[in-house]
Amino acid sequence: MKVQKKIAVATAMASLITLSACSEQAPKEKFTEAEQKEFVDEFSAKVLGAEKPAIVHKELQASIERLPKTEASNAVDGLLYTMHQLTAETNTKLQGFQEALRELKNKNIDFNSVTGINKVKDETLRTLLEEADKQLFIIEEIGGQFIAYPDIEYILKEYENYMNEDLKAMSKFSLEENTQPFFNTEANAFNMDIVIQRINTIEKNMKKFPDSYYLDGMKKSKTYYYQIYFGTNNSFLVDANDTILPEIIEHYKKTAEKHPDAEIGKTTIQVLEKLKESKNVVTDDIYVFLLDVTGTETETINTEGTPEESTANEDINNAIQKALENNKPEEPTSGE
Repeated sequence: MKVQKKIAVATAMASLITLSACSEQAPKEKFTEAEQKEFVDEFSAKVLGAEKPAIVHKELQASIERLPKTEASNAVDGLLYTMHQLTAETNTKLQGFQEALRELKNKNIDFNSVTGINKVKDETLRTLLEEADKQLFIIEEIGGQFIAYPDIEYILKEYENYMNEDLKAMSKFSLEENTQPFFNTEANAFNMDIVIQRINTIEKNMKKFPDSYYLDGMKKSKTYYYQIYFGTNNSFLVDANDTILPEIIEHYKKTAEKHPDAEIGKTTIQVLEKLKESKNVVTDDIYVFLLDVTGTETETINTEGTPEESTANEDINNAIQKALENNKPEEPTSGE
């Protein structure tokens, strides 16, 4: 009997191993060159044609293993593009439900989960939340407003292994922008520590990825944060007499001491030296100087909006579109 039991256990174990092996999907075969071109052309057309993220995501899940690394990364890039493109529209729809969302939050209802969404009684709001969830958005209260942003954390979890290093870096930076606001609406002030952290990250990425398709977007994002840090586009850094606030001067000194060899550190040293000439008053001459060192051509930041939704998102969108268009396979020439 003991022998029979041992044989039975061994047989059962062998069956489990066999079932387990069968349940694991075999690696998908890579596309042929012709199949790859067809997929990339159709996929890019959907992305640039403003297809919804849910549809693009479904197609990506089905085919990404069949793409080489570069094309796989470009495809993830395309998915992110569709999500960024839908952000403004989604947030416009949310504006009429701010109080309703606040009530849900106070009731500890998680409107980023299917279970929580099903508890929402307002049919219109429930439909909106269902659509946001379907299109891979997260909704959170940031700076006193409920804002929808692409669930980049999920994208990184699903596709990080397929993404090029510069796309991963850009996506992680975007995730930080979405989840860590640098403007405190209650205090009506910028968190300069976060601004410097962003600038340092951008400058490091620019050095690390000098040939990136996203370099132009990084440069514009850098200009955006330089404008904030040196106050070329707002009045939050000066008093009624246009004198830079003492705490801002102290922050500049800290930055100069902490990052003397970084570009932002060197620029801050120049600014501090220039400000000595006017005893920290932003005269016309100082203002022109600040415009020059920050690379500002026009005042682009709307301080009455929500600074956490930076114009850098538009730069990212442009960079993504450029990458998509530049990476489409070339049409074969006649005779090939």
